[in-house]
Amino acid sequence: ESLMDVLAQGTFPHRAIELEKASEQIRTEFGRSRRYHRPLSLLVVQASPKEDEVTREMLKSVQHDIYSRLSNARVGQSIGNSIRQTDLLMRDYVGRFLILCPETDLEHAKSLAERTCKVVGDRTGLHSTCGVASFPDEALTFEDLLHIARDRSKQLSAPAVPVMMYEEVVK
Repeated sequence: ESLMDVLAQGTFPHRAIELEKASEQIRTEFGRSRRYHRPLSLLVVQASPKEDEVTREMLKSVQHDIYSRLSNARVGQSIGNSIRQTDLLMRDYVGRFLILCPETDLEHAKSLAERTCKVVGDRTGLHSTCGVASFPDEALTFEDLLHIARDRSKQLSAPAVPVMMYEEVVK
């Protein structure tokens, strides 16, 4: 497993860090936002193959694992190259990318979500969804922001798409 991670990271280097290792940086950014009364937003980005059925048939367990790791590394690289230096790019335990955006209100986070989905689609050919949540208007803790943003990214498959959801499918 670690060999696959090294291969994927070496092929598509990116600056994403594991969520568990980012707790100090998250606390720092929340503290800064609270202290200076500045906005802070979080995006959750999840990419998946456009045709899950075809992918499952074509790829067996090892092939699928390699494809998944390389795709995630490529997504991380694409996102990392398109966000600001001050944004914190992380990955959670299920492989979703999280972007903590200091000094970014909800409206600007929505724009970033649109651009991020487009960049991921353009550079990887993968379908991506983004959920957005903003501090302090919608949540006061990182965990609450994460919960709201994750829920919003999952709602994209529902018939009615909320205003704060963005989806870009590259055809």
